Amino acid sequence: MTFDWLSAPIGRHNNFGLIRIFAAYQVLLFHASYHLKFQLPWVIDRFAGLLPGVPAFFFISGLLVTASLATRGDLWQYAKQRVRRIVPGLWLAVVASIILLAVFGRLDHDVLSNWRFPAWLASQFFFVEVFHPSFFRSFGVGVVNGSLWTIPVEMGFYVILPVLCVIASHASLPRQALSRLFVGGGIVSFAFAIAPIDRDDMLIKILDATPVEHFHLFALGGLAYLHYSRLKAIVIGRFWPLFAAFIAMAFMLSGLSEQWSGPTIQVLLVIPVFAFAVGTKPLSAPWGWDISYGTYLFHMLIVNALVELDVLGAVGFAAATVAVTLVALASWAFWEKPWLRGERKKIARSAQIQIR
Repeated sequence: MTFDWLSAPIGRHNNFGLIRIFAAYQVLLFHASYHLKFQLPWVIDRFAGLLPGVPAFFFISGLLVTASLATRGDLWQYAKQRVRRIVPGLWLAVVASIILLAVFGRLDHDVLSNWRFPAWLASQFFFVEVFHPSFFRSFGVGVVNGSLWTIPVEMGFYVILPVLCVIASHASLPRQALSRLFVGGGIVSFAFAIAPIDRDDMLIKILDATPVEHFHLFALGGLAYLHYSRLKAIVIGRFWPLFAAFIAMAFMLSGLSEQWSGPTIQVLLVIPVFAFAVGTKPLSAPWGWDISYGTYLFHMLIVNALVELDVLGAVGFAAATVAVTLVALASWAFWEKPWLRGERKKIARSAQIQIR
């Protein structure tokens, strides 16, 4: 099945890649400073808290993944591209986790003979990143690579999107139908995110690691894609006033109940994110390489290693920042990019065949 009605070219002249890097480093700064006991300067700490990276990732994902489905031609090409983008890097991170545990002597006979170890290993390889056996609780910060909880959320988005598009395809006006599906699903998701429920309940914790609580951010990205030209015309040249308005609103909301102020700030965040991405002069991401995914995948492994080595404070924070950057660069250059390059070559050859 194809979705020709979904096509809405957004071009390559934007700052989405740069925002992904900023978002990844926000997550790195937050986790490294907290676990390595380094106090960030007040201004950086405050702004980092108001500009969370994960919600920005989910919003950008909604826009770019919807664009990917529109441009790949069919569901099979879309699925292959999504797998190539996520799975190689994830599996490399899992292998790195195993090596790290072995180096620090955490894979003794008792662990390897425990049925929970192969169960944990399978969960890491196959997108169920919420299973954390008790025998690893004494390693590092207590979880081998806790940041991976977003992977099953993202994979859920990848599945939900084509399902919604198939449903919308049966309407007389499919783009409008998809917009309504995004809005309806987003409202349900946001209502769950702000609901006054016990967040420590096991079922709720499981749902937190699914698209249920986060779909509204992805849906906003999908809506931004569907109405791209109109929204771009509104925000172009207006990033700074929109950013200032967001900061003012975020400061006001941050003093209220976290239960609903947090999700509300995340929703408001998509406005300056979109305005910077498409409403400002395109800037080249550093080196032209997408190190955002590698930064996200490997930063907690490095933080855990530094905690184990008792390298904390400013030295640990600086070491983590440098090491994560180098590992992310290597991951992109020697692992992620070759996988993606292979897919792009196939798409280019297919396009040439169709033209002939």
